[in-house]
Formats: sequence, C-alpha cells, structure tokens
Amino acid sequence: MSETEEELKMKVNIIGEFGVGNTSLIQRYVNGYLNNYRSGLGVDFLIKHVSVDDKKIKAYFWDTYFSRRIKMIPSAYFRGSDVCALVFRLSSHDSFDCLKEMKKKIDGILASYSNDCPLILIGNGSDQWEHRAVNRFEVEDWCKKEGFCGYFETSAETGENVDEAFTELVRLGLDYHESKDIEAEEAVAEEPSAKNEKSSSKCFLM
Repeated sequence: MSETEEELKMKVNIIGEFGVGNTSLIQRYVNGYLNNYRSGLGVDFLIKHVSVDDKKIKAYFWDTYFSRRIKMIPSAYFRGSDVCALVFRLSSHDSFDCLKEMKKKIDGILASYSNDCPLILIGNGSDQWEHRAVNRFEVEDWCKKEGFCGYFETSAETGENVDEAFTELVRLGLDYHESKDIEAEEAVAEEPSAKNEKSSSKCFLM
C-alpha cells in the first residue's frame, strides 16, 4: 500500500464573512505565502499533507463564505466535516457580532447531519494591533459560553500563530475522526447480539 493510500482524509471547514481573511489564512498555511488566489466568493478548497501523532493526513481545507445579507451558508459543504473554524477580523467589532448568527446557522447545519464535530474560533489581523476593536476577554468569554474548543489570534499577513491554529485544527479533527471510527466499530460489534435479541424476541412473541 502506498503512502497516499495510507493517508487519512480529513475535511476542515474555514468559514467567515467576506474580507475577514479566511482565504488568506488557508493560503498562508497551505502554501506558506499569499498570492492572488481569489478571495472568499463562495466555496473552494486547498489540500495539505500533514503528519500529526505519526498519522499521515490529507487535509482538505474548505474555504467557505458566509453572507449576512442573504443569511446563507452552503450547507452541503459541511457534510462529513471533521472540524470547523469560524473567522472574524480583530479590527472589526461588526465581524465579531456577526459570529452569533453564523454560529447558530452552523450549529443547525451540523445537527441536520448528526455531526457534533469540534469548532474553534480565529481572530485574524493580530498584526494591526493599533486598529484592534475587539477585546480579547470578550471573545474568550463568548467562546466558553458557545462551547468552542479553542481561540487563536492570527495574522495571515505575517504568518503569526497561523501554523499553531491550523495544527490544533487538524489535531482536533483527527480526534473526532478517530472517535467516529471507534463508534462505528462498536456498532458493528453490537450488531450480532442485537440481531440475537431480535430473534429471541420474535420467538417469544410467537
């Protein structure tokens, strides 16, 4: 079996409003630099091969745009997600306020797929500290209330904290992916006994 065949495929959704930098963050992590890759106008993805805890992973980073004006998220792109990150801009309190509606939408979408994958929050634009409009304590308090698994402040422009945030994303995704595998194995293991119980029940009723 080749290395590619042994890789675990992982789906990571990165979602934010237009202009918050989710596209640039993915670029920075996957390519190591920024270019003229189109900016968050729908859905697209980039791939990166990574290793976490000796596990080879082929991570698909889905760049997803949330439109507050039409209150739309392309829900089909969250099917099979292993982990998600919501992105806002540290220099815009309005983009932080938008997270409440975005989180509610995403919770509903994931629930429709019976998916309880972990979520983290990313505040982008940490290099523009002089324009900061969102208090870190306010963000961390909201994160705890909403059940996020982590919060990172990053700069897609300089690369600050980007690797750390995405490494944690992949690690959380791996944990969730493996937990799903365990649940599937347990379901298979329980299936014969369930069938026996069903058969016994039928015999008893007859």
